[in-house]
Order: sequence, then C-alpha cells, then structure tokens
Amino acid sequence: MLKAVLDTNVLISALLSESGVPDQVLRRAGLSYQLFISDEILEEVEKVLRRPRIRRRGQLTEDKIREFLTTLQAVADIVRNPPSLQVIEDDPDDNIVLGCAIGAQTDYLVSGDAHLKRLSSHEGIRIVSPSEFLAIIRENNEKI
Repeated sequence: MLKAVLDTNVLISALLSESGVPDQVLRRAGLSYQLFISDEILEEVEKVLRRPRIRRRGQLTEDKIREFLTTLQAVADIVRNPPSLQVIEDDPDDNIVLGCAIGAQTDYLVSGDAHLKRLSSHEGIRIVSPSEFLAIIRENNEKI
C-alpha cells in the first residue's frame, strides 16, 4: 500500500471544501493509501482551524474542529519523534511535514505549498500536489 503524509494546507482544504480534490484524497486514507501524521502536524492543523478567518470561512464550531482532529487521529498512523530538519529555510514550519514523511518513510508528501513543491522530492519521497496524488492512487487502484 502507498504511504503518504498530507501537508497542513491539504488537510485544512479537505475540511473547508468537502467536494474538492484534497477532500477526495483524505477520504481515501486507509483504503487507497496509508496516511501518516505527527503530533506537530495535528497541533498546526488545530492552530490554523482556530483562526477567526478560517472558522468563519468554514463555519467551524468547536465540535466540528474536535471531530475533524479525532477523525485524523483515527485514520492516520501517528509518527512519534520525527526527525528535526532544517531543509526549507524560507518556511521552517514546512520542515515539520517533511520530517514526518521521512520518519514514516513514506512514498509521497502531498502539498500545495510552493516551498515543498520546489523540492519535488527529498530522500526518495516524491512531493506532489493533491491532484497528482489523486491520479496516482486512482492508477494504483486500477492495477490491483
């Protein structure tokens, strides 16, 4: 089974746009691929979801935020103590996501972030957009 980490921006987009590509990717976690997440990513997701602008945009209640975080923990494998990296200098928060992918030895890191996408790959991990990853998992499912 494919292994992947979804960047914070993909996870947030999945919640805010329930019919978008990030949501389609997240819904396939556990079925088409194995999802990995770290405590640091969960903390970042929670912090972003609590921003007033994001809460208004997504009409997010405390219950909806808690439910989303609980669902993520249920469908994802938690990577404990991922390596601390200093690869992306322009946006150090991106190193958390990359460290999780390395710690889990994933095949893919799914992100819309320009800093990560610029790398295209790191230590054998391909960095792809949600659309690219959706095509990959669809193609992989056809082979099965």
